Amino acid sequence: MAANVGLANCSPWRGFTAIEAAAHLCVWHRPKAREIARLLIDRGAVCDLPAVARAGLLEEVRRRLDVDTGLIDVPDRFGRTALYRAVCT
Repeated sequence: MAANVGLANCSPWRGFTAIEAAAHLCVWHRPKAREIARLLIDRGAVCDLPAVARAGLLEEVRRRLDVDTGLIDVPDRFGRTALYRAVCT
């Protein structure tokens, strides 16, 4: 898995990481975007809870909140919380 971390954390789109881009694309007519987001997280992509919530990865949101419930109020760099991002899926 360590060999994939660099790719999982790349920033190919003007300051957006691959996981942020994949999460942003998670809408009903792009079903593969969620799979891509899951793959990136499984390969070590570093991302905040709002990006995970935006991607619709409920099990990952639960796992992170079980560790630290305070994350629910932490905004992303655009000022949006995980709850806000979750309703965008």
